[in-house]
Amino acid sequence: TSGDVLTAASSTNYNFGFVNCCLEMWVRIHDNDVSSGNWLAAHTDNSTPNTGALGLYLSGSHFTGRATVASGGGSDGEVTITTSGYTINGSQRYHVALVKNGNTYTIYVDGVSRGSTSGTYGASNYPTGDQPFSIFALKGGTAGCQCWIDNFRLSNTARYTSGFTPHTSAHSND
Repeated sequence: TSGDVLTAASSTNYNFGFVNCCLEMWVRIHDNDVSSGNWLAAHTDNSTPNTGALGLYLSGSHFTGRATVASGGGSDGEVTITTSGYTINGSQRYHVALVKNGNTYTIYVDGVSRGSTSGTYGASNYPTGDQPFSIFALKGGTAGCQCWIDNFRLSNTARYTSGFTPHTSAHSND
């Protein structure tokens, strides 16, 4: 529903800068929210709304990712992972995965690589201290995307490095 935000307590466990990682979920976007630009999930420094370590959001009917890096990013120290080749339909569920493998960031939609970019991680650009991880949230901790999310998983491994068939059952323990 509109206005719901799920936030995990601040923790250095979410600092994935030097390690591979994967943020994945099944998601269905509410029909009225398909191209809103809202965040689905983000690890962010809420005191500085434009600083995000890792996140996935909607951008013009496509999924888009952001990651904090030291080189290869824009003036804000972040890279944007844009996607193409599909359009979000509010009546359809999608499996979405944002994967960091080395210095490469890739977004897979339903098991197909839809966008990739690279950037070298730098601790100086990463949000300082322990930061929360939020689902359904815009940066800054305010309510974001109206959607349904299932099987959300944040892992410290690059689960996917090429095309794959998305799982249809609950995740197993890591």
